[in-house]
Amino acid sequence: KLEYSQWYEFNNAQRTHYNFVEQIGVLVAMMILGAVSFPIVTGCIGWLYFVGRVLYSLGYASKGPNKRFVGAITLNFAAVLLMITGLISSLKVLFS
Repeated sequence: KLEYSQWYEFNNAQRTHYNFVEQIGVLVAMMILGAVSFPIVTGCIGWLYFVGRVLYSLGYASKGPNKRFVGAITLNFAAVLLMITGLISSLKVLFS
């Protein structure tokens, strides 16, 4: 049986993992779409997302949900950029 502090740490780590699993499908789809027309840009944005994900995971798992802010902003910014590149790439392919 876990003490409350151990349970809290486990729960934070588990929520970090679930969050990643929930987003990985959309992330891969956006990266594939963006990489059709912008492979290098999409790769760079993918690395930015990765850095944000690491910051998010470290902050959330070690210090709780209030310390995930920097990572969340970084990975959400990268996700928006991936959506934009995917949309532009899709439109380029569709109308060319």
